[in-house]
Amino acid sequence: MVCKASWAKPFSGQICEVPGGLSGIALLLRQLTNEGDGVLIHTPAYHQFSNLVNKAGREVVKSPLVNDGQSYQIDFEEMEQQIVDHQVKTMIFCNPDNPTGRVWTVQEIEQVVEIAKRHDVLSISDEIHLDIIFEGHAFTSLTSFDYDKVITMIGSPAKTFGMHSISNGYVYTNNEALFKAFKANAAAMYFDHGNALTTFATIAAFEKGEEWLEGMTGGFFLSV
Repeated sequence: MVCKASWAKPFSGQICEVPGGLSGIALLLRQLTNEGDGVLIHTPAYHQFSNLVNKAGREVVKSPLVNDGQSYQIDFEEMEQQIVDHQVKTMIFCNPDNPTGRVWTVQEIEQVVEIAKRHDVLSISDEIHLDIIFEGHAFTSLTSFDYDKVITMIGSPAKTFGMHSISNGYVYTNNEALFKAFKANAAAMYFDHGNALTTFATIAAFEKGEEWLEGMTGGFFLSV
């Protein structure tokens, strides 16, 4: 495989395929939260996150990012206050961030994880832009830290290889019990596999798409 998400390779046994990134997050929200629950989202955010939360009958709790004139920053104090005020137990964290393009640093993610730990917040981390970053920046997954209430969308050929009509994605977690529960739920709805076209297109992209990927990341970057 040529995908830069090489850290995911040893954990292939805990990866569940889903029809797409949004489908995966929608499944997670409905399985792991209850109607009326608050779900924290940093804003500005990809508009579909709020749509998924609202359509599931959950409450969107916004934690605004701060634009310091050069880039967007997380207001950690305000984030924690929103969690306390709204009794938030789940957040959707976009890493790298869409639409701001921020590649969150190890130190920033550490603070996010520490806040999540203090308040027992399940973190759904959308990491599907992990391959599309500027040289000099490094992607760090939330699953890299010592906290087991994290489940991630670790990749999608839709973003890495521009295959938006080939819809699939991959969910990963270090938490074995959480993984088994999600896998069983996805399988019960027949969502844990792709169709023949999607499967072979994905294999072709990851096995033979290295030149295309290097050309794309060498000349056009989304994340800073």
